[in-house]
Amino acid sequence: MSELREGGRIVVGLKSESWIDVSVETAAIMAVAMKAEIFGLFVREDAMADLADLPFASALSVGAGKPMSLSRSSMETAFNRREGLCRRVLSERARQAAVKWSFHSTRGALPTHIRKILDPGDFLVLSRAPRGPGGHRGLIEEISGAADGARGIVIAPARASDPKPGPVIVVDDGSEAGADRVGLAMQIAAVTGAQPVLFVVAPTNADAGRIITRGKHLCPPGFDLIVHRFFPGTPDPVVNALVSLAPSFAVLDIASDPRGDTGLTRTLLQAAKTSIVLLRGRD
Repeated sequence: MSELREGGRIVVGLKSESWIDVSVETAAIMAVAMKAEIFGLFVREDAMADLADLPFASALSVGAGKPMSLSRSSMETAFNRREGLCRRVLSERARQAAVKWSFHSTRGALPTHIRKILDPGDFLVLSRAPRGPGGHRGLIEEISGAADGARGIVIAPARASDPKPGPVIVVDDGSEAGADRVGLAMQIAAVTGAQPVLFVVAPTNADAGRIITRGKHLCPPGFDLIVHRFFPGTPDPVVNALVSLAPSFAVLDIASDPRGDTGLTRTLLQAAKTSIVLLRGRD
């Protein structure tokens, strides 16, 4: 269907507050679509461990009647429990998807270890976990830190999609990188059974026609491609359409918005059921 390079690794960055199920599910879909293996990286964050040293540090679990005191020992117990859960969920989902997997645990800060292990052919899956007063600023920083080291960044949804998933939307401007984005989106649609939708960004009808022809050629058998036309230099209609259609996956160009500067990534982060795929063009 496409000359998109397959193989490599789907690296899942996990830490104590990560939403495990949706992150691993997203990684499994990407692994099947790309014929890749899954590499789980669990990081015991120093910042979390240091909390145990603070005076009167305590934690309140959901459903608990009163806070529990924290200590280095209790924090390590919590890390062990969370790491074990991550490993079990990943191994079971990889078995179901019939893809190879491996798992590594370390200590420190997730962005630091991500930069060390990523290869140019890897996709990195990050969790859209609950965040503090800065909102998604920390996630945007993680994306920025990894943007130069990976082939693509995948931001897992905040919660699982409905039994009937939303469409897979891809933005194509007619470039060679656009062909890769379309190829990946069509492979994801084939894996998930979701409706493929092509957002064509072109200045002329002739350019739009060529992009549509390419999209139909890459569309998997049994699917009818839905097309929406946009003009260059008008990001707001694209963003509004992406949000209103509530896609299960949105495949975008990492070079156009690697740090969320245009507001596209930041806006899509509010779409709780959308996996955001930021794909790098070919070197």
